Amino acid sequence: MLDLKKLEAIAEGSDTSNAFFFKADIGKETDIRILPPVAEMNGLFYFKEIHYWIKNKKYISRKTFGEPCVIEEEIEAAKQLNDPDIQAMLDDYKIFSRKETHLMPILHLNCEFSKGELVSQRVIGDQVKIFQCDPQTVIKQITKIATSRHYQNGTEDGMFDMKEGYNLTLSKTGEKLETKYMVQPFKNPSEVDSKYNKINVVEFCRKGLKSDSVLRAAIREMLYGEEITTTREETAKPTTKTKSETSKAKVKKVSKESVKDEPKKLTLQEKLDERKKLNGKK
Repeated sequence: MLDLKKLEAIAEGSDTSNAFFFKADIGKETDIRILPPVAEMNGLFYFKEIHYWIKNKKYISRKTFGEPCVIEEEIEAAKQLNDPDIQAMLDDYKIFSRKETHLMPILHLNCEFSKGELVSQRVIGDQVKIFQCDPQTVIKQITKIATSRHYQNGTEDGMFDMKEGYNLTLSKTGEKLETKYMVQPFKNPSEVDSKYNKINVVEFCRKGLKSDSVLRAAIREMLYGEEITTTREETAKPTTKTKSETSKAKVKKVSKESVKDEPKKLTLQEKLDERKKLNGKK
């Protein structure tokens, strides 16, 4: 089974083991098997993840799950200021970008053939991997194969069935912007071990979602230079207090507020002006 905690560690950069499969892993001939989709994938063999890169950090957007995204809200509000510096930051892909990727649970296979027939297949690493598939051409080709009458087997999961599904060979030619990807199905179905069962990539993706306060702080720090102060608060464990401790805390809070006024809340324009002053801009 997939180790979600291990994958989360990889996503945070604290684990260097390879449980993901990227387009860079596609060689001259790379064999894979896409595992059956879970119910949350709504009948598709992939799950589309929407995310932002902000100063080299990845933040998954709530749009991925059909929910409002605070990063989008902040961007729209910032654009209303009609400031060229803000627009320049939003256009600079080195510090800000919006990306989409398709997540698929797969098995990376080592297949052996004799006279064109599959004689053995081994799962590389003996683990399920998550294919982060960016090229749209790969998705389109797999979709065309999956819907072809030649690969309809009467099972619920079609060509992705564990017993009667089909392996795929991925390949590529060219380099950089000239790279082209090809997908070719095996001519015969094959069975994969049931221990590599359905994996919930939707659940994995949601576990990587940050709170709205963290997302808002990240985009505002980029746009206005606000100091990020929410991360520690979000990760801190809540402590249980007694009634007497809670009462003392309330009294202490009221006494502090009576001595010191709350800081003035700045508008987005005022935040922008403050940042420009610090940077010596008018």
